[in-house]
Amino acid sequence: MIIDELPHTNPPGFSEEKRYQSIKKVLDAGIDVFTAMNIQHLESLKDIVLQITGVEVRETVPDPFVKSAKEIKLIDLPQGISSKD
Repeated sequence: MIIDELPHTNPPGFSEEKRYQSIKKVLDAGIDVFTAMNIQHLESLKDIVLQITGVEVRETVPDPFVKSAKEIKLIDLPQGISSKD
């Protein structure tokens, strides 16, 4: 199953506040999940991101949740990539 935007807040009406909490329920049901997130949303990097960029990241994912993944692929897009390319 693909569930996009791991760090985001769920819309009103969901039983879980955060998307990663919803994904945990799906994983606990034995269903594999593919998802994506920007590295800036990793909870342990929140302060570093603020120092470097001046941007406070409000939606983060706890490090233990990310560390529990069976597989993680880091993808770095080359600079200059745009929707026009």
